[in-house]
Amino acid sequence: ILVNLSESDDQRMRMSDLAAATLQSKSRLSHQITRMETAGLVRRTHCESDRRGLFAVLTEHGAETMRKVAPHHVASVRQHFMDL
Repeated sequence: ILVNLSESDDQRMRMSDLAAATLQSKSRLSHQITRMETAGLVRRTHCESDRRGLFAVLTEHGAETMRKVAPHHVASVRQHFMDL
C-alpha cells in the first residue's frame, strides 16, 4: 500500500484503484487503511468531483516510514526469493 501510494501522482489513489492494485477486496483494504490511519501513515480524503469517492493519501510520516524501511524490505525480498 505504501509503495503504491508513494509511486502515484500526488501520493494518493482512489480506494477502489488501490484495492485493485494491491489485489485486495475493498473491504479488506478499508480495514488496513483504518489501521494505517491510526498509525499516522495515511489519511482518507473525499474526491472533490465525486463526494462518494475516497482517496487514500500518504502522509509525511508514511513517506518517512517508507524511506526508512524500503532498503530492508528490498534486501529481505532478495534474500528470500531471488537468492535461492
